[in-house]
Amino acid sequence: DITATNFNPNATADDGSCEYSIPIPPDCPMCNFTYQIPSQVSIDTPAIFSADATLSEGWDYYGGATISWGFDGIIVNGDEVEHTYTSVPSGGRTNVTICVQFISGPESCQAEMITVNLSLSGYISHSSQLEPLTSDGAGAVHFTIEVWGGLAPYSYQWQFGDGTISTNHSVLHEFFETGMKNVTVEIIDARGNYINLSAQIDIIDSDGNEGDGTKIDVIEELPIETNAFGIVFTGGGALFLSTLIYSNGKKNREKIMEKGRLLAKMSSSSVEDSYWADSTK
Repeated sequence: DITATNFNPNATADDGSCEYSIPIPPDCPMCNFTYQIPSQVSIDTPAIFSADATLSEGWDYYGGATISWGFDGIIVNGDEVEHTYTSVPSGGRTNVTICVQFISGPESCQAEMITVNLSLSGYISHSSQLEPLTSDGAGAVHFTIEVWGGLAPYSYQWQFGDGTISTNHSVLHEFFETGMKNVTVEIIDARGNYINLSAQIDIIDSDGNEGDGTKIDVIEELPIETNAFGIVFTGGGALFLSTLIYSNGKKNREKIMEKGRLLAKMSSSSVEDSYWADSTK
């Protein structure tokens, strides 16, 4: 045998006297060992951990190995395993330990720090009914989604019950019919996990909703500042704005605008009087 230490090139037969050197154990049995550990996982969401020791120097030398995983005191054996965290650890981070036990050889272990966060969750928030964006609209609502947990980035799929969709995080949607509307959104995180949320919106007839609105007879006494439920009026009648929210119905807005015109005409300001006309007739 040419690999024998006492190989004799003149020998004509193998007489069993070949001698071989004892192989030297590798200095780095874990060299070429590979593994896949996610850097971030979520509670109540299964995560996959995998490893391959077949290309390692230790595998070649010792002829095989078994792999085990340590998850906060829980030991799981296998090249590919699934583990689900049920709570967020202190500080939001924890160690995952992976060990390779070579056959008739040493055991080598190493640890990786991972982040454990909450599972994918969220909720829909929305404004009250706003004025229509077009003359044919019944009302508009501003929607936004609050999301946490899972793995960012997230994608969104809004449906408004009228055939229209949106993929934005925040959206202003106009409804063209009154009544109860069911708005849904599907949120998908970077791992492909998803949740579905919904909200019901009651779109009312803003033309027939006068509400309390703004008191016409007290416009002169309004402070010079933005009033979320009334108007903005600057000294001297330079600027007069009617709010575009449905708490002031169309009839009430028209009365407010008319009084604003009168106040502007009565002003002694040298600034050219101006106002914003109500664009929703």
